[in-house]
Amino acid sequence: LPVALAVFACIFGAVAYTGGPYPLGAIGLGHISIAYAGLGDVFTMFYFGLVPVLATYYLNTGFISATAIGFSLIMGSFASAIITVNNIRDVETD
Repeated sequence: LPVALAVFACIFGAVAYTGGPYPLGAIGLGHISIAYAGLGDVFTMFYFGLVPVLATYYLNTGFISATAIGFSLIMGSFASAIITVNNIRDVETD
């Protein structure tokens, strides 16, 4: 059941951020959208680091350790770094 919840959370996050009638990337926070508020990195850390690594670790061991949390943060940081590098090249046109 916990893994099924993780899978559904990932699917929801992917669809909600980029699609659907009210994508999270387009929901306004005043004059700023979530995507432009820098929350894409938070979503990336969560959906590419914490959720997949901890779900996999839990599936294999039946519990979650501090080491697994540390490695999930490392993996999420790598994914966030890729997005940061991609966004840096767009700074002048944004």
